[in-house]
Order: sequence, then structure tokens, then C-alpha cells
Amino acid sequence: MGFCSLKPWFGVMLFSLLIHFLTFQYCCADANSTLVVNASFDKVNARRIPNSFLGVFFEEINHAGAGGLWAELVSNRGFEAGGPDNTLNIYPWSVIGNESSISVSINHTSCFARNKAALLMKVYCGGHEPCPYGGVGISNPGYWGMNFEQGKRYKVVYHVKSETKFDFQISFKGVDVIKVASNTRHVFGDRKWKRVETIVEAKDTNHYSSLQITTTSEGRFLLDQVSAMPLDTHMGHGFRKDLFQMVADLKPKFLRFPGGTYVEGDHLQNRYQWKDTIGPWEERPGHFNDIWNYWSEDGIGYFEYLQLAEDLGALPIWVFNAGISVHEEINATAIAPYVQDALDGIEFARGSPKSKWGSVRAAMGHPKPFDLRYVAVGNEDCWHFNYQGNYLKFYDAIRSATPDIQIISNCDASSAPLKHPADLYDFHIYTDSNDMFSKSTWFGNTSRAGPKAFVSEYAVWKEDAANGSLLAAIAEAAFLIGLEKNSDIVQMVSYAPLFSNINDRRWIPDAIVFDSYQLYGTPSYWVQKLFIESTGATFLDSTLLTTSSNKLIASAIIWENSTEKKSYLRVKVVNFGIATESLNIYIIGLNSNVQQFGSTKTVLTSTNLMDENSFLEPKKVVPQTSSLENAGKYMNVILSSYSVTSLDFFLWTYLVIGACFAYANQTSTLVVDVSDSGRPIPDTLFGIFFEEINHAGTGGLWEELVNNRGFEAGGTRVPSNIAPWTIVGKEPAIFIQTELSSCFEHNKVALKLDVQCDNCPSDGVGVSNPGFWGMNIVEGKTYKVVFFVKSKGALDMTVSFRETEGGRILASCNIIASASEVSNWERMETILEADASSSDSSLYLTTTKKGVIWLDQVSAMPVDTYKGHGFRSDLVNMLIDLKPAFLRFPGGCFIEGERLRNAFRWKNSVGPWEQRPGHFGDVWSYWTDDGFGYFEGLQLAEDIGARPLWVFNSGISHTEEIDTKDITPFVQESLDGIEFARGAATSKWGSLRASMGHPDPFDLKYVAVGNEDCQKKNYQGNYLAFYRAIKAAYPDIQIVSNCDASSKPLNHPADMYDYHTYPKEYETMFNNADVFDKTPRNGPKAFVSEYALIGEQAKQGTLLGAVSEAGFLIGLERNSDHVIMASYAPLFVNANDRKWNPDAIVFSSNQVYGTPSYWVQFMFRESNGATLLKSQLQTPHPNSVAASAIICKNSQTYLKIKVANVGNSPINLQISLQGIESSDATKATKTVLTSADAFDGNSFANPTKIVPKRNPLLSGGKEINDILPPVSFTVFDLLIRRP
Repeated sequence: MGFCSLKPWFGVMLFSLLIHFLTFQYCCADANSTLVVNASFDKVNARRIPNSFLGVFFEEINHAGAGGLWAELVSNRGFEAGGPDNTLNIYPWSVIGNESSISVSINHTSCFARNKAALLMKVYCGGHEPCPYGGVGISNPGYWGMNFEQGKRYKVVYHVKSETKFDFQISFKGVDVIKVASNTRHVFGDRKWKRVETIVEAKDTNHYSSLQITTTSEGRFLLDQVSAMPLDTHMGHGFRKDLFQMVADLKPKFLRFPGGTYVEGDHLQNRYQWKDTIGPWEERPGHFNDIWNYWSEDGIGYFEYLQLAEDLGALPIWVFNAGISVHEEINATAIAPYVQDALDGIEFARGSPKSKWGSVRAAMGHPKPFDLRYVAVGNEDCWHFNYQGNYLKFYDAIRSATPDIQIISNCDASSAPLKHPADLYDFHIYTDSNDMFSKSTWFGNTSRAGPKAFVSEYAVWKEDAANGSLLAAIAEAAFLIGLEKNSDIVQMVSYAPLFSNINDRRWIPDAIVFDSYQLYGTPSYWVQKLFIESTGATFLDSTLLTTSSNKLIASAIIWENSTEKKSYLRVKVVNFGIATESLNIYIIGLNSNVQQFGSTKTVLTSTNLMDENSFLEPKKVVPQTSSLENAGKYMNVILSSYSVTSLDFFLWTYLVIGACFAYANQTSTLVVDVSDSGRPIPDTLFGIFFEEINHAGTGGLWEELVNNRGFEAGGTRVPSNIAPWTIVGKEPAIFIQTELSSCFEHNKVALKLDVQCDNCPSDGVGVSNPGFWGMNIVEGKTYKVVFFVKSKGALDMTVSFRETEGGRILASCNIIASASEVSNWERMETILEADASSSDSSLYLTTTKKGVIWLDQVSAMPVDTYKGHGFRSDLVNMLIDLKPAFLRFPGGCFIEGERLRNAFRWKNSVGPWEQRPGHFGDVWSYWTDDGFGYFEGLQLAEDIGARPLWVFNSGISHTEEIDTKDITPFVQESLDGIEFARGAATSKWGSLRASMGHPDPFDLKYVAVGNEDCQKKNYQGNYLAFYRAIKAAYPDIQIVSNCDASSKPLNHPADMYDYHTYPKEYETMFNNADVFDKTPRNGPKAFVSEYALIGEQAKQGTLLGAVSEAGFLIGLERNSDHVIMASYAPLFVNANDRKWNPDAIVFSSNQVYGTPSYWVQFMFRESNGATLLKSQLQTPHPNSVAASAIICKNSQTYLKIKVANVGNSPINLQISLQGIESSDATKATKTVLTSADAFDGNSFANPTKIVPKRNPLLSGGKEINDILPPVSFTVFDLLIRRP
């Protein structure tokens, strides 16, 4: 007797019973659609999808290869495209020079036996008569423009014959006749053909360049086989990198090539003949592709296709001609040469390097055989009279010579058996969307006894597809699901066509569209990406119960991420209907828990079913991935109309074969005493720290658009560096220089414009300023432009915003003044309203009048800054959302300076902006005009409802110190600064504040003496001088020392001490939570003014860094009887100037996002002033799990429990609430910050990839059971009533 497992049998029974039950329920009630997935592994319910299932089909159509994937830039490089009798047509080559200087023609005396055409160039100038400037010659635009990119190198090869010595200039010029790259070669004429090779490097970028070959030498020259290719093709194999990568991203398992109808030809003389496409490229004759009507030089030939398949990691499938073209046929009695040609081709691919054809392959650089296992006899030829007879000749010969090769017939066996032997049969379908959707069931009744099916060409086309529509893609997705379901008979599938050069769309739609430098995937491409994991996956049995049977189709697989060794159950559902659908999913027989962490939902849809992608919107219709909320074995999802939805359920079980992952079964317990009166958390605990770093203020929060507005960035000596200002126009029309002639005492540099042109260009000459990496100008918004000007004559100046690339005018106005009005410095102000938008704009000050003009203090700001206070509204709102209790400012190292002369001095940063001298921030290496000064820092704190905490210089920089005996001026400066903030409007410094628009004092209660200066020789002495003076004048002000008292007491008085921590290991950051556990409570309080995880684990802002910081902040909450303030650092970074990584908020001129660290702070914002409860965490993972519980009171009482899991495994958490009277479970929520990868971060492309996700908490009572995802921060919110 033997034993067998009952699990598979039980799974089948359960599956059947569940289907029966759900069917009954479905018929008796208004139920949603239901999908039941049987995940039990047995021969009935699960089978392997073939490892060859999904691949790609490449055909030379739409200039897919010539002018596309093959990176050759020259079109008609051998002058053969006009045919063997051509003498005049050299298209697309053109002649440079007139008929008196040069003539060209085709003769047939080339040195290449199989392509005899050469270009005869007769140059008549250069002897008695000089040639025109630049010479005469020929030009080639490539395939609708050659793409040249600055810094890249290109190899140019040509063959030349001449009787005399000559100089050839090889250059690439764009449509605007800007020389991109050039190289001159001196060639001695000896009446012999010479191969000339040169490397050129692009000095500029132009996407529509032309190759020019010119000379200034008189003579007769023969040219042939002119080639230009980038040096950085994929692996040096000649393939255009970006196009190759698009194909590689599909993870194709096979490559069918080179056609298609291209293999057949309209006539047999123009069929694809592989032997003409191998060997040195110069010797390949090329041929006219009479199906798709263009010349191909066969640079991408049989060898290159085999190489492409190898580079892609795909199996090659070679399609060869069956002796049949569209209009001609070879009888089986005469087919022998074609059969031998096929056998030779197989030998070329697979033969020994010592064999006849294998040696040719080896000579081309590939001695090792290619892995050719599949060949197809012809294309769409089954209906031809001679096909079956010809096919059998090929079949018998190939089977005899290479019995392992799989042979594919053109004849369809999906509905009737073949009449001849085959390993696979070809199936093609091009139809409308409704028919494509219905064809998802096509192979359901196909006999499983015969050959396998190869669906080598499929696509929705014509009206439903347009150029590549969402509608077409959705229907194709349904068809692919049907092929998955029938993958026991369908072994291979590929879309067609793969590529299209947008300038030659012979066939639409296509998967990938490109031109000389850009590309995008159509929705059909993105559908294929949704299926790439199906190859080799395990197909699961599933049943869909729906009243929308003609609109919904679904499948389920289990697949493994080969890189991370993680397993997923994927459910794909197509909704081909106009209505939104609600789908219940039941997964049975699964020996694993579904983990919410790592489970994702990917949806391909759009607002209009005919939406397409384009160069302007390349990602209008692309899959959008998000976390799968409430992922589980039983769940509901909403399916958008006309959509493909892919749900990936993360399965921990499959990480360890035959066992559950141990961590997931270990439980942590958190007991919270809700009856405890608790301890108040300071209402100052969490705030923010602003430092002028990363262009946080200048070019960021301070919305001045002009960079170096006073021309002072180069210092006070002239000539001064005026960057980033640039001259508009060229000498001698205009000259500019800096002078010390300004009317402002503290910033004497002014810019002199000497305009010399009598007939100036129509758009004027002058200067322009791009701001901080482009000014953001928005249509309909108004901008105030102010500048100071004087002139020797009348002023007629245009003030405009223009788009940086192309010069489009976004807003403009004229400033006109008589000579007497501007003979001395005058302030000009104008309001510009933008007629269009651009995030990359510049301010232009131009004139068309001859004269001399001086400019200084040029400012441009939006009128609608936050409260009119000069702050960028979107960035301020990011701060307000944190509800910060305080604002520490303006540094940081910024207040110290590398040298004292470059320290931040508050008095230089107040008063009218045009009178502020600005200074060079030598720590972070950029100039600031100090538009964001001391006053603005105080105003910002008030605007966001935070208390200001002013950090001032202690007489110490990074490299210099003031001795304590000389510190008095610095002490007085700090007292004056406090008076400026708090003094009466009638006081000396308070009156200055009042004159700036703020008569009421600011609420300044905290100051910090220096930054990170405790170890400096003079700090303690200097500190005491500040402390005593400030306490005597302002005894209520709280003073912060730089010296750390967390582990030992201070030796000087202080209200608070500063604590900074920037660990590089997440474990250190997380475990710093207990750093204050043993700190004595009888000394000054702690101010954790700078904290962050940095280094490789934090990168530019990772989930891992944020969760480790959450653990640290939980520790600060726990120790908030001692720690009364804490702030992250740095706060801001302009993405164009990352001096420090990571940062909380990232921005550009028009975009902003919070890093995961920002969102952790967001999740702590209710802690200020809350009540900390007693809680006890028992966990087997004390170094990776931390928790706290607080009570927050608004109009109601909420219990907020925060738990950080920094480990890489899920945690079972049981929460027990003691002393609770009741809770409103309907208002209980769970907010989770996590992602699929610990090193995930946000970006401009995906700004909300990692943000807190709030959902109802299903178990919102006194006992809560939940699973904490790996590397996650979770907040539970419960509305409670306490006794």
C-alpha cells in the first residue's frame, strides 16, 4: 500500500464547491463579477507556460532597420539606390555648390564587384578660380536628419580615388547651418581606391544634421561606400542603443526575422537573399525592398539578426524564402537551389568555424555557432499552388541534415489538421478590436494532437487602431490572455510590426515609434510589457463569473522575480467595456499568506479609448503601478472601463521551498494602557530647519527669478563675472562690461551696454538671464519686473520673458523714457502678463536703438507669491502641511562661513532688497543676493505658524575664530538682531523692521549661539559672553548651546543643547532612538536640530532611510520629557544643485515632491502637544521594531499608535488596548508608508511613489491584529472613549 497527498484532491473539491456556491449566489443576487483562482499545485490545475512563449518579430518595414535599429547614419551610402543603370539619381545626396563649381554623376567603376556604382565628382574651382568659402561637395541628410549629440564620437569611413592630392573636409551641419563636428583629411592621389577612416566628435547637439564632404581642390574624384556610425552602438554591434533597450525591456524569448513579406518580395528578384547580406558591409550589394518600396543596403543582414537575437538573450527564428514571392512561384521540381540556400544558411549560423559557411561567420567575428533552433519556410504562402510541394522539399532536407531544428509551416492548423508534417504552424491575425477580443477563445477547441501554434503576427489595425490606440491595446491584451489560457497548444506569440520610423509609416500601428533621436512605445507595446513575466510561469486554473462575459476576461499565473527570488501570484483582467466593473477575487488552495507589502496593482487605461502616445506625450498611455491596498486571498478591485489591470500578490511562502517564511509567523505584542493619564509631549517637539544650502532659498523658496540680479556675484572688482547673464547679439553690434558706477552704496557694480548697431536686429540686442536653471513662466500669471537704469540718450527697451529653446516670447512690454528722464539712475517697474507657459524661460532686456545704457538690480518676481511676502507658494504649502512648531534658520554651516568674511551677517540682509550687498556662501559655493534675509526668515515663521529660532554667528567660521576678548561687536550684533525682531517700532532696530512693513514685534523666544562650534578653542568663552548679555537684556529668551549634553553635563549654563546626528547605517539611525534614555533630566533640555540618515543607504531619499528615522523619532517621543525640539536636515534641495543628499523636499522651477523622509515627518505632525501613553512592546526583533502611543484631542479623542518596522521581513503585530471604554470601529484607520523596495524613492517622474496610504482598519476594537510590511512605518488611528 502507498500513501498519497489529499491536498490536490481537496483543492479541486473546494474549487468545485466554491464555483457551485458562487454560481448559485450570482444567479440569485445582484452580485459583482467574481474570479475564483485555484492556486493548488497539481497536474490538473497548474501547468507551465512555455519558456519560449513571448518574443518579438522584426521585419524591414517602416525603415525599422535601415534608418532605425541599425545605427548607420548615411542613406544610400553606396550610390546604388537608383539601380544598375542609374547615372544621375543620387537621392538623398545633394550637391553643395553651383554648376560652375562642381558637377556630379554616377559611373560604374567602383572597386567593389557587387556594387559597381560610384559617385564621380568634378570640381572646377580651386585652380585659377578659388572655391566658395567652405568648399564644394556633397551632402547627405541620412534618414530624415542625422542625430548628433554633444561629446559623442562618430566613425566616418569612405572610399575615394583621385589623380591628384586633395583635402577633404568631413563635417556635420544642422539645419541651422551650425557646424556640429568636422575633420579634415589630406589624401594623396595615385589613381587607386583608398579607404579613409576618421573619428569626429560632436561639439554641439543637433537632431537633424547632415554629413558634408567638401573640398577646395580642383580635380576629378570618385567616391563610394560612405558610412557614418556612432561609436557607442550597443556592445559595438551596430544597433542603436535606445531602440535596442526598448526591445530588451520586453524580455523576448525569441526573435523572428527578417520578415514577413519582406522575405518574399513583390517579385523574386527583390526577395531577401541572405548571402547578399553577409561579409564586409562595403561588399554587400543591397537590394530594393519592393514590398515596402525603399532601398536597403543590408547593413543589418543575416549575421546581424543572429547577433541581435544573441544580444537580446532570445532564440533566433529564421524565416527564409520558400521559392515564392507575392506574384511569382518556383515549381517544386526547380526548388533545389532554394533548399540548398536554406541548408547553407543553417550551416552559416550553426556550423563549425571550419565549415564552408561557418568559416564566413567566424571571419565576421563570431567563431562560436549561433543557437539557431527554429526556421520558418516562407511567409503567408500556404495558399500558393506550389507551397506544399516546396515545403516538403525543405522539410525533408532540413530534417535529414539537422534533425533537432524545429520547422514552421505557413499553413494554419488551428481549425483543421495539416496535410504535411511540421513542428509548429504559423497563425497571423490583423483585425478590428471587437473581433480581436472575441478571438481570445480561438484556440480553445484546437486539437492538442498536432503541431504547436506560433502566433507570429497579431495586431488590431485600421480605424480601431489609428496610430496605436488604447482600444487596440486592450483588445490585444484580451487576445493574449486567451493565448495564455491555451498555452498548452500555443507555444510562441509576437506582435507585428515591431518598429516604425515616424517619417515612413508604411504600416500602422506599430509597437515602437521613433525618429532620429527620440522614441516611444504605443499602448500595444506596454501591453506586451504586462505579459513579459508569463513566459515560463505557472498557469493557474481560474473561473470568471460575470454578466459581462463579453466584456471581461482574466487569467492567473505564479511567477518568480529571478533577481530578487520573490514569488508572486499575478491576476490579469481586461475590461473591454465602457462601464466600470467591480470584481471579487477568491484565491483558494494557496499554501501561503498574501503579503500587502510588495503587492502591487498595475493599470493601463486612459480617459479616451482612442488615446495614443506621441513624441509630445510619450507616456500618455502607460501602465501605472501602485501598492495593492488590502491585498489578500479574498478582495475586491474596481476595474476601469477599457483597461488592463494586473494584480501582483506577493507570496512569502515561495521564497523558501516547502516551508513558510519563519519571520511571518513570529508575533510581536504591543500593550497600550489607555487609562493612563500619560505625559504631555511638548508643543514644540517637531519643527523644521531652514538652511541656505542646495539653493534652498536663492532659486527656491525665495521666488526671485533673476540670478545675480545686481551683477555682484563676481565680487567688487571689475571686470566682474556676470554669469549667468549672457549677451544677446554679437560684437560689434553690442559690447558689455561691468563698472563700479551703481547708485547703491553697498553694491557698486553695474552693467554697461554699449549698443553700436545702426540697424539692430529686429528682436534687439542686450542681455538675458535664465534665472536658476530656467524661469517658470505660467500663462495668465503676472510678474513684476523692476530694474534700475540710466542712459546717455533716450531709452527704448523691451522687457520680455522668452522660452530658452526656440526663443518663443511668453510676455513682453516696452519701456520708453526721454533722455532727461534717464540721465541719472532711475527705477523702472512694469507688470508682465504671460501669454504662454514654459518652465525653462529667460528674462530679456533688449533694445534696437544705438546708445549707451547702464543696468543694475534687475528683479523679476511673480505677483502672487505667498501672502505677497515673496515666498514660492507650493513650497510654503509643503511646510505648512507639516504643522511645524518652530523654524530654525538660517543655518547651519551657512551662518559660519568657511571664512568669517563670508559668514551670514543679518544686518546685510535687511532693508530694501536693492540695497542689500549679498554675499558669497563659501561653504556651499554659490552667491546669494540675500533677498531671503533675516526679516524674511522671521516672516516665514509667522506665516507658517511656527516659532522662530534664530541661529547667529558666534565669532567662529570653519577656519577662523575671534578671540573672546574681541567678541563684543558680535555680541552687540546679536542684541541688535533680537531688538530688530522684538523691539518696539520706535526703537533703533525695531523701527527698521517697522519700515519694512511689520510694526508688530515678531515672536522670537529662541536663539542659538553658533553651529557645531563646541570643539573650537574660543567657543565656550564666546558663548558665555553672548549668554550673559542676552539674559541680561532678554531674560525670557531661551538660549541654545552647541555643546552636547546627552551623555555628560554641560560646564556652562544653557536652556537647551544642540544635538546633531547623521549616521550612514540605518541600524545606527534606528537604534539612536534610545540615545536619550539615560540622559539626566536635571540639566538643559535637548534640541535635536539636525538628523538624517545619509550615504549609500539613503541615496537621494529612500524608504529605508525614512523608516529608520521614524524609529528614531519614536524614541524622541518617548524621551520628550527631555527632548523638546527636533528637526530634519536639510529641508530643501533644488534638483539642479544637490550639494547634500538626502533632503526632505525636492524641487525644480515648476515641480516639487517630498522624499519618504518628508512623509515620515508628516506622519508625526499631530504629536506636538499630544499626550504620550504608557506602552510596552514585546518583540523578537528589538533592533528593527519600535512603537509608541499618543492621545490627540481635537473635537474628539483619537488614539494614535505608531509602529516602525525597519527589518526586511513582515511582522505579525497584536495590539492590546487596556483601559479603553469603547472605540468607533467605523472611524478606525491604518496609514502605511512602504514600497516594494527598501531603496525606492520619489522623483519628478513618480512624485507619490512612496506616500502614506490610509485605509479603514478592519479590526478597530480593543484587540488589533495586523501584519507590518517589511521596511514600513504604520500609524493606527482610533476614535476612542476613555473612562
